[in-house]
Amino acid sequence: MDDVHGVFSVRNAWESLRLRCLRVTWYHIVWFPKCIPRHAFILWLTNLDGIYTQTKLLRFGLVQSMCCVLCGCSVEDLDHLFFACPFSERVWHALHAKCNSPWVQRSWADTLSWMEQFCGRSMESIVIRLMFVALIYAIWRERNVRTHGEAPKNEPTDWANLPNRTERIEPELESEPN
Repeated sequence: MDDVHGVFSVRNAWESLRLRCLRVTWYHIVWFPKCIPRHAFILWLTNLDGIYTQTKLLRFGLVQSMCCVLCGCSVEDLDHLFFACPFSERVWHALHAKCNSPWVQRSWADTLSWMEQFCGRSMESIVIRLMFVALIYAIWRERNVRTHGEAPKNEPTDWANLPNRTERIEPELESEPN
């Protein structure tokens, strides 16, 4: 941990201890100016396969069923929970209808690849990323609320108002360069 002159350096100690990995392609989808940290954290965990879906909990022996708590119909994995679940599909359809764009159901990996086109600093890119991350967070939160026995907080169709919740950032974004 000493430098070439034999002096201890915290930086050198850190560099010798930390693992060096290649930068992931999705980092700019998760971490960007104006991101909401708790939303970004859930998306980061999801990308690292770190959230505990029913399938993962079953592997650990913590649950007896792999059924999705939002619909009760299918096995709860990432693709089902965030895209194929009827609850999540209604959320995505409502948001896309509000934005006047068609919803195309994708897998988790396909969605991340599609989102990579929105890596810029334009208002459109930032708002799209904010809405994507907010929906992932909201679906995960609703899933947890239901998993832990609380009453459902929202109907998916109520979430069509999510774009209105991002209005607070628009004046800030307009003053920044694209």
